[in-house]
Amino acid sequence: MRKKVPVLLGLVVIFFPGLVFGGLIDYYPEYDAWLALFPGEVDLGLPAPGSSGGDYWETRTPLIITFQCPQPGRNWQLSLNGNDFAAGNHIIKRQRMEWRNWTGSYQSMKPARQELILARSRDFPGNEWILHLLFLYFRLQLDQWEPAGEYASEMRVTLFCW
Repeated sequence: MRKKVPVLLGLVVIFFPGLVFGGLIDYYPEYDAWLALFPGEVDLGLPAPGSSGGDYWETRTPLIITFQCPQPGRNWQLSLNGNDFAAGNHIIKRQRMEWRNWTGSYQSMKPARQELILARSRDFPGNEWILHLLFLYFRLQLDQWEPAGEYASEMRVTLFCW
């Protein structure tokens, strides 16, 4: 058994690096589809002064999302959903946050509990077998002062295959 452990750990590091570095992997056997996120949480770090007098936070490292739904003729959709940011009794609305993929420009997120579509099968016709990879960066801009605190929000990334 001692000899098997290093080999198994080595295979996990090679084939599932997201698990090793705090990522999340989900597999859907009925569609042979899978979704992986790493790291498993997004940290916006410390605030920087903004041009409007408020502050802004921006991710330094992206949330990496990789997925595949390799069924010819099947549709799929990748979406992001979540809540407002809260610290005690203070709330910052989720639509104040912006997102971008890799080198694109920032776009506003939708209000809490409304789905944000990140990718759809119809945007990639004929690419059922391709491995899809997204690098998501987030930025939160505040035009005015907000009370200090550790604001947290739960976001969900969902892969639908049908």
